[in-house]
Amino acid sequence: MMSVEDVAVLLRLSPRSVCRLAIEGSIPAVRISSERKQRTLLRFRRDEIERIVMGVAPQAQPQAQPPVSQASSAPAATAQSQTSSDGKNPK
Repeated sequence: MMSVEDVAVLLRLSPRSVCRLAIEGSIPAVRISSERKQRTLLRFRRDEIERIVMGVAPQAQPQAQPPVSQASSAPAATAQSQTSSDGKNPK
């Protein structure tokens, strides 16, 4: 687990910005309550922060794109086959 200060150094942000982003949910964090100090501490999982540093968002997983079908080129071929030998479309 990493502290706010550790994450701030890795992300090159101020500790205040790290706290704000964690509260907004932009950076995954765990809140630890301390009754003696009457405040909430934030801790961060190292592997999740390393993913952010590497440019991979923790929540977003890349989705596979559907394959491009070759059927879309068939109408263009049909339109070309309907042209006459002089290059004009028949009426």
